[in-house]
Amino acid sequence: MVTRTVPNVYLQQSCSSHVVTARVCRAYPGKSIPRDLFFNVGQLKVHSRGLAWKKQGGGKAVEVDTSEIAHITWMKVPRSNHLGVQIKDGLKYKFVGFRDQQAFEVSLADVSQTQLQGKNDVILEFHVDNTTVANEVFREKIMSMADVGSGGEEAVVTFDTITILAPRGRYNIELHLSLLRLQGQATDFKIQYSSIVRVFVLPKSNQPHTFVVVTLDPPIRKGQTMYPHIVMQFETDYVVESTLVMNADLYATKYKDKLEPSYKGLIHEVFTMILHGLSGTKTTRPGNSVVVRMVML
Repeated sequence: MVTRTVPNVYLQQSCSSHVVTARVCRAYPGKSIPRDLFFNVGQLKVHSRGLAWKKQGGGKAVEVDTSEIAHITWMKVPRSNHLGVQIKDGLKYKFVGFRDQQAFEVSLADVSQTQLQGKNDVILEFHVDNTTVANEVFREKIMSMADVGSGGEEAVVTFDTITILAPRGRYNIELHLSLLRLQGQATDFKIQYSSIVRVFVLPKSNQPHTFVVVTLDPPIRKGQTMYPHIVMQFETDYVVESTLVMNADLYATKYKDKLEPSYKGLIHEVFTMILHGLSGTKTTRPGNSVVVRMVML
């Protein structure tokens, strides 16, 4: 029997956030780590698909996909916290230096009342005279630290300024590896592909528009209204060219048989083909055996 010794990778980070500055070195189990071996300053990023460490100034990145993770540990150590990640082939990653830190605070003097909405949501209402300031500060803090802004994973493709009838507005639609994002002027939705039940393509009779309806479970909410369907309106004859933004290795290993590197065609067809390739969601189009009726309220 041949036994292979798998080296550990130690990342020493100097601040705590979902994006942190880190130093990397390699050592073998059971051996001490000389302090002068810590080198290669870079950034550690934790996101919904896993984690990545990238050397400052460029160079080879350390990437771990969630599907590769076998075990995770979190442990309090002197003056810090320790995150251990073991992947399925036995390789271990150790991240140390996480500090307990308050993310942000909201003055209770600005809150007029709270409401429990469903099982997982709490609504905060602010005093009328302070609403603008309090709301803006609260939203900016959430957007900067909760991975719902531009700091999340890069979009594979973006469709700009698309009219959406429900929830009504004009949005940039981003298709990511694991989610669909609707970015409006004042509203931002992130919808996991696992929440998409089905997609319908519905040409609108006698009008130059085609609807794409995305059915959700659970629905999204805007204000007090729940939306189990996202109704997108595309110009039927509008032609677009889109090139996917995706790592070449990732494309070759996971998406080569599902997606093309680039597309040119009618905008609603390009959108639904890429969405299907990323999410695997079934797309239904009207045909001889399918009758779809949509009532717009």
